[in-house]
Amino acid sequence: MMIYDYKTPFGRELKPDRRIMGPAAVTVRYLTDEEKERYGCENITVLKKRCAHCHEEKSDYAFFHSTTSPDGLSSWCRKCVLKRQQQALAKAEKRRKSWWKRFYEQRKTETV
Repeated sequence: MMIYDYKTPFGRELKPDRRIMGPAAVTVRYLTDEEKERYGCENITVLKKRCAHCHEEKSDYAFFHSTTSPDGLSSWCRKCVLKRQQQALAKAEKRRKSWWKRFYEQRKTETV
């Protein structure tokens, strides 16, 4: 008989209500003998979730934590969130540069 463990290999404990709620799917991964020795348990619980942006199914470690979602994970994976943040920063940088350019052009015409 296998002992069902609520811990991931890195020691993060999963609460029973987190396993049931939300769109994340729960799977149990049975460990090899070497992994059993390393982690100290028979099997581990792995949460799989589909990213709302790239539509890939990924492990729970691929998502940021979110206190507002029912399963405790954000809807977008880390990769998509970081990509979106980089795009937003690039857009803000472009807007800032264009503002300063207009500011200096206007100032130059006022002083002449």
